[in-house]
Amino acid sequence: MSEKKPNRIFTFVALTFFLIVLPLGSWYFLQQGYNRSLEIQEKMGPKGEVPGFELVDQDGNIITNDSLKGKWYIADFFFSKCPNECLTMAKNLQSIQEKFEKNENLIILSFTTDPANDTISALKQYADNLGAIKGKWYFLRGEQSTIFKLAKEGFKLPADIKDNDADIVHSPYFVVVDGEGQIRGYFDGTDIEDVYEMVQNLGHRLPRKPDAAIKVKGGNEL
Repeated sequence: MSEKKPNRIFTFVALTFFLIVLPLGSWYFLQQGYNRSLEIQEKMGPKGEVPGFELVDQDGNIITNDSLKGKWYIADFFFSKCPNECLTMAKNLQSIQEKFEKNENLIILSFTTDPANDTISALKQYADNLGAIKGKWYFLRGEQSTIFKLAKEGFKLPADIKDNDADIVHSPYFVVVDGEGQIRGYFDGTDIEDVYEMVQNLGHRLPRKPDAAIKVKGGNEL
């Protein structure tokens, strides 16, 4: 009799685990995953379309929003002589580039707000110093007024020159844009926790299969 009692207890515990604890645990984790999915959908829902633009990258190629069709991208505004948040933003973008290096669905677009100093050759040097991968991280320039308008009216971010001052005002936020040109989210590019959340959300939202290669004006693939 003494040997059968422990066996009955073990059987009862095992049945309790498989019939009650395991299903409840599975339901809990599924529910958590579902809630997380809803949270990401809300955070990464469409927030407006980026208007058309035509700018030049660090290699002298013309990049337009039409040439980006099918690609998700992270956009930011910077200038190479920025001594403050731009350095942190660039460092975080380096990490993002490394994280998504093999993912053909995501690229990075950095728009300079100081084209007078950020010439094509200056952007090329800046990109090389950051280890920007060709075809992955683009540094774009155009007329300053065009960039300011694109930032303010297109991406809904501040960009201007301070009154009676030569300082350039721009946002530290990263903007996530989907393959249809729709803004999907804003994340503080100087806040490592916000950047981490962006990376996690992108991991859930990016397409599984690679889309068409980016084409510069004239139809040549980069």
